[in-house]
Amino acid sequence: MLLPLMIWVDLAILLCFMPVLALPQLIILLYSELQFPQENDQLCGFASDPP
Repeated sequence: MLLPLMIWVDLAILLCFMPVLALPQLIILLYSELQFPQENDQLCGFASDPP
C-alpha cells in the first residue's frame, strides 16, 4: 500500500517540477542559437572552437 503511493508521489513531483527546471535551460539554448552572434559566444567563453 505504501510503495505504490510513494511511486505516484515521485511521478507527480517529476511531472510538476522537471519541466519547470528544464524550461529556462531550453529557452536559453534556443535564444542563444537564434539571436546571439558567434562573437558573443566567443566573448562569453561558450564557443566550441578555440580562438
